[in-house]
Amino acid sequence: MFPALFSIFLLSSPLLLIAGAGILTEPTVKPFNHSIYVNPLGKDVGNSLADSMTPLKSFDSVFSVLRKKTDGLSGDQYCVVYISKGMYTLTKPIEQLQQDIYPGGEKKRTLHISFKGLDDSVVIDGRNIKRIGGYGLLHVCGSNIEISRLTLRNAPSFGLAIGQPFARSTNVLIKDIDIDTTYSHGISLGNVDAKNEDTVLIKQCRFHETNIMNVGGTSNQWGSALKLFGAKHVIIDSCYFEHNWSEAISINNSANVVVSACTFLNNYAPSVYCDIAENITIERNYFLATQDTIMFKKGKRGMVSILLSSEAWNPLAIDHRTGNIDIYSNVHINQSGVLDIWEGTVSFLQKASIRDVRFSFNSAFGMSAGEESTNAGIISINYSTPFPLNREIENISIYANIFSVNANLWPRNLWFRGGSLLASKCSFTHNRWNAGFPTVGEYSNDDIAVMPDTLEWDNIESPMFLKKVQSLNHVQKDFFGRKRGVPYSNVGAFEFSVSKIEDDYHADEISLGMKFYQKEIVEIPEQWGNGNIVCIDMRGRVFELSQNMNGTIQLPIAGYFLLLPKITTSIILKSGE
Repeated sequence: MFPALFSIFLLSSPLLLIAGAGILTEPTVKPFNHSIYVNPLGKDVGNSLADSMTPLKSFDSVFSVLRKKTDGLSGDQYCVVYISKGMYTLTKPIEQLQQDIYPGGEKKRTLHISFKGLDDSVVIDGRNIKRIGGYGLLHVCGSNIEISRLTLRNAPSFGLAIGQPFARSTNVLIKDIDIDTTYSHGISLGNVDAKNEDTVLIKQCRFHETNIMNVGGTSNQWGSALKLFGAKHVIIDSCYFEHNWSEAISINNSANVVVSACTFLNNYAPSVYCDIAENITIERNYFLATQDTIMFKKGKRGMVSILLSSEAWNPLAIDHRTGNIDIYSNVHINQSGVLDIWEGTVSFLQKASIRDVRFSFNSAFGMSAGEESTNAGIISINYSTPFPLNREIENISIYANIFSVNANLWPRNLWFRGGSLLASKCSFTHNRWNAGFPTVGEYSNDDIAVMPDTLEWDNIESPMFLKKVQSLNHVQKDFFGRKRGVPYSNVGAFEFSVSKIEDDYHADEISLGMKFYQKEIVEIPEQWGNGNIVCIDMRGRVFELSQNMNGTIQLPIAGYFLLLPKITTSIILKSGE
């Protein structure tokens, strides 16, 4: 199980206070004043009405129709394009230009345009677009808008782009968007020159095969599945990132960002990359590697959960800072590293600092690294020798985590990489390492237990993982969203007690677990009887499946699922309280 499954049963608050990110509010989407419809069976020629009975056939005239519908009006006009199910193959991007947000060019009228699919079968495909350069297959620049229930596929540049140089978008809800195969970024937002906040919520979105410019290349060309550049006030909630050829989330020159309850599976570059990033919270996420990821013709490398750096994107800026970052209640499986800190590239006239990083109450099991990989290390801190005078690294707290790897497979010098000088910049307190952890600076292992190299979900609350330490005020929830104990919490990502296992999970009656299933017939446990089965995927979508008389079910798609009998759905509700 993973945190997104629990969040679908809970009512979320529009006001969130999450550790380093500070106080964040969800975006406000304004009621729509004007609507038009697009349907593959509609018609474009001579269609200025574009209502549900006479929809447009394509997106070629959506902006011109909305300009006509709002002609003569002034002020903010909130519009929506409703899209019926079907495949829409584009020859040019759906791009809101200056004339489409400010008709007439005098800014007396502003068109804020939402795009909403009417079901989950709306596919917008860009394979026939020949244009090059940085743009979105769907590119909008209004505020107080919603982009939802769309699949954006085969984008020759970006999948979805938010904002234009002439119009910064604020208060944007991006929900249930599938980004499947892009040449560069999957979703791009932010503007380093703008002073106002974005206030964007990206929820239950899926990113797959983004930044394919890297697939057959000979050098790194970095796009990102989700690119924040100059973005502020962004919540990324319950999203799914699988097999992307660059960073899953890149937080560059950005601030006040929350990454919560997301799943990262077999991505090439670091799953969350923070570079000149401040006030960031990364909590209750699931980082999973089932295989080494393949890159270029040089071989393979392992998957890294989180990378922190502070590189000089702006050659004129003197100080580059990454800091006030909270990373807690995450689960890391078979990563080559869970936390990497790199010095980055700056000139001798510039200063780069990384400070005030709190890595707490995380659970890491197993380790992986690709052939001839040089990036393996549970915690790695990489700086030049001698330590550069224009670099600063301070106050790195490693507190109350579980790091469990097989010492026979992975030499202890890969458990912490950085040397004694860099170790002195960190505090290692109340962590659980497998027996044999080497001394790091002044810190030695305070636990001699031998824990498993892999995590079995039906064994996460074994007494072997139980160890209480002083709780931290900012770490209020465990991986599942359960409240942390006060004044003492359990080490690692899971908060539990022996009595709570018996009361809430009925572990003696049923075993719940997140496993990978191929798209095939699956046998289900005999004790589940012949009732319907609830199947929940890693984006939190719920399917109800009928069980055959012979005790088998057919899964809807291949992937990671939680399977459980319908009668036990209340267990999830109770666990998320």
